[in-house]
Amino acid sequence: MDTRKTRQVLGKIVKGIHDVASEIDLQINERESFWARCDETGLSLVFVHGLLSDASRAWSTRNSSWITIAQNEPIFAGMDIFVANWYSTILAQGWALDDSTDALSWDVEKWLQGHPPLAQSRDIVFVGHSMGGLLVRRMLVRNPGWLAEKRIGVVTLGTPARGAYLADLVGPLAAGMDQRQVLDIQRESLALEELHEEFGALVSASGGALLGAEFVESHLLVPKSRFFQAVEAFLPWPQPVVVLGSQGGYFGPPTVLPNTNHRSISRPTSARHPSHRALCRFVAGFRDVGH
Repeated sequence: MDTRKTRQVLGKIVKGIHDVASEIDLQINERESFWARCDETGLSLVFVHGLLSDASRAWSTRNSSWITIAQNEPIFAGMDIFVANWYSTILAQGWALDDSTDALSWDVEKWLQGHPPLAQSRDIVFVGHSMGGLLVRRMLVRNPGWLAEKRIGVVTLGTPARGAYLADLVGPLAAGMDQRQVLDIQRESLALEELHEEFGALVSASGGALLGAEFVESHLLVPKSRFFQAVEAFLPWPQPVVVLGSQGGYFGPPTVLPNTNHRSISRPTSARHPSHRALCRFVAGFRDVGH
């Protein structure tokens, strides 16, 4: 057998193994969304995790959980809390932005734990981390009629509206694995450009029914010591995973949350954490506008 045929055979074998591994991974890691608290108040707070994560890991550290902090937050009293899950692992073969949005939409529109669908809530505040924010925007673009019957808030944390440089760096590897979720958040992604234009138009046409805020991390790695803080003051620090320039500007200028990176921005360790305080301010304003 010549070298070319050998490579073709090996390629088919590798692809077959990868296809089987992807299917097994889907069966293991595709999990259902759930209500962390539901009194059917009509006002819901929704957490949507990001790329290569899930609801059990996206909002928690070893010693803290943002969901628990949110449940104990007085400003969120009277709000149901929904934790969304959508399938995203390194083996999520062929799952493009639209496929992932389908998965999110399915859980949003069905009964869970004996409670009516989230989509039937009177008003909703979405909290989207990273790619989760893109899925929320895509879902709203698909359902513009929601804005005729409810108010919606969209808070994003490190969501790359215009793409992420890190996705560009790993693009060749992602292409080889058919990891469409990574490919769809590259800076030259046509899917992102289309979503950017459509969501901007939706905000403009909403008549104030669609509110939001964009937040990004301050660091690639958060300096922990005075020494590294001093070094940062004099030397260029590596840019964060999601930078200010990648934001959409749909609701005014985006905000950098101090002492956060792409991981910690979605994992508050206390009610004093910058991400939690920012969400509290947004929800307080959102509720005030509704009165």
